[in-house]
Parts: sequence; structure tokens; C-alpha cells
Amino acid sequence: MTLLSFTKMTVTCFPLTSDPPLSSASADLDIGVFDRAPSPSPSTSASYDDDSDEDEDEEERNHRVAPCWQSYRQLFESHGYHLDTCKDVRQFYINYWEARNVQHSLETYAGYRSARREDRDENELCRDEGLPERLFRGKRLSDNLQIVIKAVHRRSRELDVITALSTPPLRDDPMNHCIPVLDIIHAPLDPPHAFSHGAYRDQLSFVIMEEWSSEFIPPDQPHTLRSYLTSLLHCIQHITFMHTHRFAHLDIAVRNVLTDYAGRYAYIDYETSRRFCRPPVEIEQGEDPHSSVLVHHPRATEVPPEVEKGHSTSPYAMDVWALGMLISKAGMSTGYAVPELCPITRSMLEPQWEKRPSAKVVLRLFGEAILKISEERLNSAPYTSHPKPAVPNH
Repeated sequence: MTLLSFTKMTVTCFPLTSDPPLSSASADLDIGVFDRAPSPSPSTSASYDDDSDEDEDEEERNHRVAPCWQSYRQLFESHGYHLDTCKDVRQFYINYWEARNVQHSLETYAGYRSARREDRDENELCRDEGLPERLFRGKRLSDNLQIVIKAVHRRSRELDVITALSTPPLRDDPMNHCIPVLDIIHAPLDPPHAFSHGAYRDQLSFVIMEEWSSEFIPPDQPHTLRSYLTSLLHCIQHITFMHTHRFAHLDIAVRNVLTDYAGRYAYIDYETSRRFCRPPVEIEQGEDPHSSVLVHHPRATEVPPEVEKGHSTSPYAMDVWALGMLISKAGMSTGYAVPELCPITRSMLEPQWEKRPSAKVVLRLFGEAILKISEERLNSAPYTSHPKPAVPNH
């Protein structure tokens, strides 16, 4: 039986590579990739324990922001980035459907209707109403690469995590599947005393990211079990990577995984992510799970049972639960039934968080499960397919 190679498929988000998705040409499986876990980097040692409640200053630094984007337009231009205007949005829709040679009514899209309103100047900024106010679309002027800009507080945990993941040596690890970050721009502090108490709203930073798609499996492209397992592998690898370096994502969900339509998958949304003083406890080695760090009242899309009951939990075990939910929901939405993965997801969704496997163990079990799948199945289409028309991001 010929098996797919995950080692050749592994994608490094930083710097960008052109590694292809899994294909039948990748025939040899090196199971060692599933046992591999990077050593913690010294850069993560100056981290904090999340066992205490936040003070008011920390809450203010970490709440979502809604900047006046027009005020920062020149700042972005000076760094080589352009925010979408009404003219840009109108042209985007026209080009999108012309490229597909499809007759489609542009008036069905609210974004297009908003951009072509008679009372709007074509050079006026045109924010995508489907995005939160903290996000804005645009492009890099040097090559017209489509981007998304996210506004965050300069001293927020989110920026701390994104900066660490986007900086060598963590940036260059092939298990790091964070959305490619092109730049981080700090807004000028105004007034000069902006670091005084209560003035965190004036300390904005902007994370410049590549624009990828939220379609877990591209609806207008052929896909196989091989490509589906590739997406799951990237999801598991990144969480294993984060946990090894003492980070927890804390909001793992299908909507927070994007693809570049070229076989790469990446996580976004590190708003609730944190870094901790201690790595995950290796429960499978018989150590006391209660020696792990605990979080209280975390906010997340996928909430494990212990949190629903008002109990504290391990941030790493919480991630494993959410990752299990992601795998389950991805299978339902894509039409793939993979019996070999069922025992793994059952263990990840164990009601008692102390009994859940670590992300590192999940990665190993995933690799062992793949060994049981034939080449014929790997190249098969989903058992149940629910095709949807492609929809532009705007």
C-alpha cells in the first residue's frame, strides 16, 4: 500500500513558500513528523501565568477596538499599503465574475451596491460591512497582493502572541501555521502622555495579513480525502506547536482557519490567546494534571463542558476539546467520514479535561490513523458532497 507523505506537504507560513498540497506524487510517509515537537524557544520564557483575574488596565488593553480608518490612511500609504476605496470594490466584483466568464447580477451583493451609491466618491474608503470594525481590506502597493488589516491595542495579549509567532525563530518553524503576517505598524502616539492610565485607546497597532479564504474546502475546486487530511494536519500541527512554546489559542473554530486555495491552511484570531509560564503537562506519562496552569471563565466559540459548568480548566485541554470539535464539524461540512479518526476525536472530547490527550499525542495518533488508509481512499472524493457557488470575499 502506498501512503501519502506529510513531511513533503508541511507548509511554512513564514517565509512564504510554494510547497504544494499533498498529491499522489508524495508517496512515502515519514511517521516521524507526527512525533516531532519543537523544543520551547527561549523567546517564550518571559511569559506570564494566567491564574489571576485581569485588572482594569489589562481589560482595557485587550478589548476590541474600532478605529477611524480614514485617520490612518496616510500612515498605511507611507508603509506601502492601500485601503480599499469605492472604486476598488466595484472593480473587484466586476473582475471576479469576468474571470469566471459567468453572467451574474452584481446588485445582489451589498458590498457592490454600497460602493456604487451615487452619493459616494470613488476615492472614498469603502469598508466591508461584513467584517468587524477592527478589520479593513486593502492591498500591498508593490504587487497588489490582497491584504486584511487588523487594529489591536499595542499592549494587548493578541499583539504579543502574533508578534512572537511572526518573528524568527518561531516564524520559520514548519509546524507554525499562523496566517502570514506581512507587517506590524504602530500608530504614532498622540498625545505624548498616551501611556498614562486609561489612555490605551490611543495606543493602536495594525497587523497586516495576507487575505486568505474562510472556505475550509474551496467549493469550486476538486478535492479529495488527501487534501482534507492535509487541512486537518495543519490544524493539529499548529496547536501542537503553540502548546510546545507555551501558547494556547483558546478560540479554535472552523471559522478561524483560512486557506490560500493552494494547499495551505492557517489560523487567525488570537484575541483570546495567551502565553503561559508552563508547558502542557504530559498526562500520558502519569504526571499530576492539576499541576498545569488553569484559566477561569475563558471566552471561546467552542466551550468545553467544565467551562459551561463554571469550573476552571487547563488552557491546553480546552484547546484540545475545541480542536476535536473542529475535526468533527469539518467532517460534517465537507462530507468526509473517516472512521480511523473517530477514536481520536472521542478522546479529545472527553468530558473530564484531565483525561484528554495532549496536542502532541493527538498529532501522533493522527499519523498512526493515516497509515491505515489506502491510496485509493486518499484519492477519493467525499462520500457526501454539498457544492456551493463561489462567493467573493467582499
